[in-house]
Amino acid sequence: MLQVYSIAQTLTDNTYVNFINKSIEKGCTSIQLTPNTIQLNKPGVYMIYCNADVTADAVGDVQIQLYKNGTVVPEAKSTSTAATDSIVPLYFTTLVKVQNVCCQNPAIIQVMYTGPAATGDTNLCVTKLC
Repeated sequence: MLQVYSIAQTLTDNTYVNFINKSIEKGCTSIQLTPNTIQLNKPGVYMIYCNADVTADAVGDVQIQLYKNGTVVPEAKSTSTAATDSIVPLYFTTLVKVQNVCCQNPAIIQVMYTGPAATGDTNLCVTKLC
């Protein structure tokens, strides 16, 4: 189990979200490698929950999108239209399957932000279900 978050983070278009703070890291099934990279170490099904409260600097669409091993997870995204200086909530929950892999080839997940420059509070929870 892993929970990571950031407060008042600067978000820029087409960049991975950094999760600077760690609330929980229990066991070794999911670990944080870098501020924007989570490694899923064991085969099975993981529940991934991500939310962000984003305040954009300009009007436009804002989005968070999950990537697994560099590939878009199409059902794991949230998009909304932001007005300047208004808070926009974004969130998704999805299941990610990790195939039978050995420790030398774990799955990597990351969350990408797209949209106008913004400030955001972000949170990511990873729980191995089975």
